[in-house]
Amino acid sequence: MTVVDPDLFRALLRRHAAAVVVVTAPGTPPAGFTATSFTSVSLEPPLVSFCLAHTASSWPAVSRASLVAVHVLADHFRTGDLRDWVVVSPDLGNAKMATALARLLRLPVAAASKRRLSDDTVVIDRIVGDVHDRNVIVLDDEIATAGSIIELLRKLRAEGVREVSLACTHGLYTGPAIERLKQEPGIREIVATNTVPLPDHKRLPNMVTRSVAPLFAEAVRRIHLGESVSSLFSDEETYG
Repeated sequence: MTVVDPDLFRALLRRHAAAVVVVTAPGTPPAGFTATSFTSVSLEPPLVSFCLAHTASSWPAVSRASLVAVHVLADHFRTGDLRDWVVVSPDLGNAKMATALARLLRLPVAAASKRRLSDDTVVIDRIVGDVHDRNVIVLDDEIATAGSIIELLRKLRAEGVREVSLACTHGLYTGPAIERLKQEPGIREIVATNTVPLPDHKRLPNMVTRSVAPLFAEAVRRIHLGESVSSLFSDEETYG
């Protein structure tokens, strides 16, 4: 995974680079730069976009392939004993992705019913699903300030949950997140991908980072060869 600033990007293209991977805001070209023949590859949710550039001149239609990190996270949890575990979504909107992880791990799924009062304040009304006396994997798209996660953990403990593992695609850990997570007892591990660099001063002993580099490399290879990207996330063997 390579992050290229606009000036370096232009220099690479002047040297006729065959392919350059760039991080931009979703759906937008790099600052001060326009390009044709872009293939945008983004990891859902579309926090960042990775673009494969071939030529430069204008910004027409962008062919985009959306990737999900659920298989990367599932590979991590498959290494442990998953008896008595449940995958929990922090809200009903994320239940689809939690269900996908639960299916890959062959686990039951539960979800929280959440009301957001502000950007950093939520209320968990109830947990939909059986989590009593179970271990849980809480799957979210990102952990930012960790306000929602902390509120969910309180509700889960009230429901009689034993151990908790947190999993997310994007570990942002902004504002008070690290202090909140550090003070929260009973978090077995915090698993995130490396879409966002984790500075040493934010790293906690129970944090685990999983690389999405192989996922992006395979997606770029398939796009280049005109092969199916969606089959990367199929449970069945597919060709082309």
